[in-house]
Amino acid sequence: MTEQEQKLLRQIQELKEKQKSQESAGARGEIEKLECELSALQGKDITALEAENITLRKKATSLEKELQELRKRYSELRKIFGSLEPGVEKKPAAEKESTLARIIIKKYASVINEKETKTVGEIKALVNKDDLTVQAIVNDLKPEGYSFEKQYLETAEKTLQYITEEIEYVRADFGINFWLEPKEILEAGVSDDEDLAVLLCACLYALGDEKAQVVITELDNLTTHALVIAEIKGKFYILDPSQKTAFGKYSGEQAKCLEEFEFKSAKIKRFLYKFNASNYEQFV
Repeated sequence: MTEQEQKLLRQIQELKEKQKSQESAGARGEIEKLECELSALQGKDITALEAENITLRKKATSLEKELQELRKRYSELRKIFGSLEPGVEKKPAAEKESTLARIIIKKYASVINEKETKTVGEIKALVNKDDLTVQAIVNDLKPEGYSFEKQYLETAEKTLQYITEEIEYVRADFGINFWLEPKEILEAGVSDDEDLAVLLCACLYALGDEKAQVVITELDNLTTHALVIAEIKGKFYILDPSQKTAFGKYSGEQAKCLEEFEFKSAKIKRFLYKFNASNYEQFV
């Protein structure tokens, strides 16, 4: 029973009591009026209320199903991406390992730098055409009956393409000096620009080019960058295994090539030093 119905019933009861005691002459008329109101309330269209109730129940059921689907989807996403606390981005395991490695490298940087310091002779020896990994690369790329005079340019292009496709360049800003061997570079699949340049130069040397050189340059953004220079059939070439550019993009007249070359939008400012297996030259 609604509150309004209860109120009317109480009023009717009170008026009936008043009628019995003849306290009010108009009590019967008032009772009849209130009884009509009560009758109207009790006679309200129950069918309409039931229909509205059914509609609301269907809507509630639909919302419940939608909520269950959302919970299921959320559970699937958690399995895929892991549980993340609100506002906290968890680092992948590889990134954590990288952070730890950087801390260790920084801690022992002085020891590493001392061990990796090389003499001029040792730097020249890095361009080693007899290295087994270097020999494996060139033997796989050069054609049968290879001739330096006839097939060097074509094979040099294949060698540069192989290195840029198989080894990813990374800028190893660890604050230490280090040199990787060709085998280590291929196994890791990554390398900095200096080791990439040394590997390419060693391969060109193994193909018969004794004049190709590794050049360490200073760029106009004050960073250093290693590349390879070569002279093939009277044309000057700049070869950069750190980026995927066409073999002959920087070829022709030397001054023009040096002026046009760029790495990550930075131009060559000057040469710092250059070397190969037989020569080392440092620039002031």
